[in-house]
Amino acid sequence: MKPILNLFLMMFTLLAIILSVPFAVSEFTNNPVYIHPEFEQSFKEFRADAKRYKVEINVSKLVTIFSYNVNDTTAAFCVPKTKTVVVSMRIWETLNDNAKKALLYHEWGHCILRRNHVESGYSVFQCPSSIMHPYIDPMHLCYNKENQESYNRELFTNPHGFETFSRRKK
Repeated sequence: MKPILNLFLMMFTLLAIILSVPFAVSEFTNNPVYIHPEFEQSFKEFRADAKRYKVEINVSKLVTIFSYNVNDTTAAFCVPKTKTVVVSMRIWETLNDNAKKALLYHEWGHCILRRNHVESGYSVFQCPSSIMHPYIDPMHLCYNKENQESYNRELFTNPHGFETFSRRKK
C-alpha cells in the first residue's frame, strides 16, 4: 500500500509542477497564459491602446476562452482573482465586430484594469458613457468608428474616477 501512496504523491507533485510552469513563466514575461486565437487581434489592440495611453498593464496569468456552458443571458464574465475571461460562444456568434471588440475590452477592463461596472451617464443617443456599462445591448451600435476612441480613452484613463476593484496583494 505504501509504494502506491508514494507513487500517487510523486505523480501529484509532478502534475502540480507541470501545471504551475505556465503561470510562473507568464508572470516573469508579463504575457497571458492563454488567449483564444479568435481574440488575439483584439488583445494586440488592447495592449497597443494601453501603451498609447501610457497605462502599464499586467497581463500575466490572463486566460481568455470560449465556453458553451454560460447561461443564455451572459455574454461573458471575468473572474478577477484568477484573471480568467469566459466568453459565451452562443452570444459571440450573434455579435457584430464592434460589439465583439467592446465585449472583450469590457471584460479585460475588469480582469486587467480592475474596473467595476459603470451604470450612470448616457449620451444624447442613449449610448453609455463608459464601455464598462454592464449590458452589451447598446454597444453594438455605440462602440463604432466615431465613438471607439472616446470609449477607449475613458477605459484606460478613467477620467471620471469611476470605482475600481480594490488592489489585493499577490
